[in-house]
Amino acid sequence: MSKKINISEVQHINFLSDISLVSSVLNQQKKHKINETFWPNVAYKGTCDVSVLYTADMLALRFEVQENDFLARYINPNEPVYEDSCVEFFLAFDDSGYYNFEFNSNRACLAQFGTNKHDRRFILAADLRKIKIQKSFRQNQNSELPYSWELTIMLPLTVFTHHQLKTLKGKCCKANFYKCGDDLKHPHFLCWNKVENHEPNFHLPAYFGELIFE
Repeated sequence: MSKKINISEVQHINFLSDISLVSSVLNQQKKHKINETFWPNVAYKGTCDVSVLYTADMLALRFEVQENDFLARYINPNEPVYEDSCVEFFLAFDDSGYYNFEFNSNRACLAQFGTNKHDRRFILAADLRKIKIQKSFRQNQNSELPYSWELTIMLPLTVFTHHQLKTLKGKCCKANFYKCGDDLKHPHFLCWNKVENHEPNFHLPAYFGELIFE
């Protein structure tokens, strides 16, 4: 059974708002756990939550991560951030294809659009630079999960470059959220809506859940 998130429009902020304010509002929203897995995540320990809101001109996300392994190397748009400690957001507005947005804790973003894993077109770096991202990072060596990091992400509607969106209100979209780290000492592949496949593969829209923009 697919998971579902009903999202109410927030009217007192927008894409021009200070990102710290947006982060604070996101922190008041329900947190959704990214903890489903179908694959071994040997020796990896961690938690990842995401909260979501939308306004008249943006979609905003807040990821909160705690983990026992950490890597952050990439700094430029469309570099392979999934090899680092990474959070991801996949979204389909219709049957024309789906977007994948992937972020490491350096605020580097890889983003593409296409119909499947092998049909991907990069979103231009100039468009990715319009995304606003705030990060925080803390380290506590005395903890079982010594690495804690958070990302607040403000996606203007214009970053969905294969659609001409005037609003999200009333849309019912397919989506999934992920946590991964291909090159970490302890590779891992975690989902919000469970993916059941013999090998790790996030590019399976049949396993997306639903986002309902009320």
